[in-house]
Amino acid sequence: MNQRIENWLWKSGTKQFAGIEIVEWGSTPIFHVVVLEIAKEEVVTVEKVMDCQGFEGLNDFFKKLKNGKNIPLHLVLSQRGIIHKQLPHIGNNPLQQALPNAKTTDFYYHVYDFLNVVSVVRLSVVNEILKGFEVQQFHVLNISLGDFGIYHLLPFIRDNENIQTATHQYHFEKNNNGYHLRQFEKVAIDVENETITLGEERQDSRLLGAFAAAFDGLMIRTPINQPIELLENAQSEFVQKQLFKISGFSVLGIFFIALLINFLLFSNYTDANQVLQLEVNLQQNTLQQLDSLKKEVEGKQAFLQNNTLNQTSKNSYYADEIAQTLPNDIQLTTLNIFPKQKEKRSAENTLPQFNQEIIIKGKTKESLSFNDWKKELENLDWTKSVKIIGFGEDDGISVFELLIEF
Repeated sequence: MNQRIENWLWKSGTKQFAGIEIVEWGSTPIFHVVVLEIAKEEVVTVEKVMDCQGFEGLNDFFKKLKNGKNIPLHLVLSQRGIIHKQLPHIGNNPLQQALPNAKTTDFYYHVYDFLNVVSVVRLSVVNEILKGFEVQQFHVLNISLGDFGIYHLLPFIRDNENIQTATHQYHFEKNNNGYHLRQFEKVAIDVENETITLGEERQDSRLLGAFAAAFDGLMIRTPINQPIELLENAQSEFVQKQLFKISGFSVLGIFFIALLINFLLFSNYTDANQVLQLEVNLQQNTLQQLDSLKKEVEGKQAFLQNNTLNQTSKNSYYADEIAQTLPNDIQLTTLNIFPKQKEKRSAENTLPQFNQEIIIKGKTKESLSFNDWKKELENLDWTKSVKIIGFGEDDGISVFELLIEF
């Protein structure tokens, strides 16, 4: 899939994002959870919970939310067994710097280059956690080690020199290049509550790790440092789900429009005369917008044939044939099928007479494209001739009028 399309699908499905910090992992994991969303170009807190007990508690928490488990997750691993090292500089092999002689296949590492911190954990632990969330049918799109992501929140935190999260005590100092991590140390799990001002909200400092993860998912989307098959599969599945949802709504919309048009056609064929039938057929210019969706066009034609509309009139057939040949850089302004004859009718001949021809008016910026299209119209098996009865320019745009004879 094209990367630009994939990024758009990702963005379209992430109006909300949940950050989950795992402070304990075992038979009964303990989670800190914050759900954020973008509302009127602002990031606001939807819901949050402290010390959520196990997956049962996590499922109950997400059941209360409108989008439930459809909300994507960014996990922060802060439980025991993770090594954090602040280095003078980050080299080409961060894992060896943090844990000499470690095998790449046995460990997963996360690099916070803006803080010169490398975090390391066994890959088996990461896979175990990801499988646990996969079994519970959560969408985990990113994972990080430790709550160092709070660095991105520092501009929004008042009194940000000393910050205490659920697992660490941080000491920052501001310089010309931003913020410098002077020191950090581990804190006890049962650390006392500390309220901070984050933007215009008051937050429990123990939820900062989860808040930073959700903020990253919405605004930053930090790439993972090391490929993890389970995580890549989850990301791909999320994108495919978004594609299916968007395409599903599009197809439903197209079919709704098609059914509405067919209802109008049926009503007018029942009550109106031939002139009104022609006017209704002209409203089917929406078919021109569906020329790139071949399956929908074929379905539309099959639907019309099954309802015997084509048995009473060839108008739809001619309009559809013209629409299929129309290039993207030509815009039609008039499509007049079987125009009325201008001669006066005699008293005996009270019915209107119609010429066996089609008049097309339109405009384009590409004359070569217009010539190619005219030749393509001439090659249609039901056309006798295609004549140019008018051609000129208006502010650099070519305006034309064609006459097609059967």
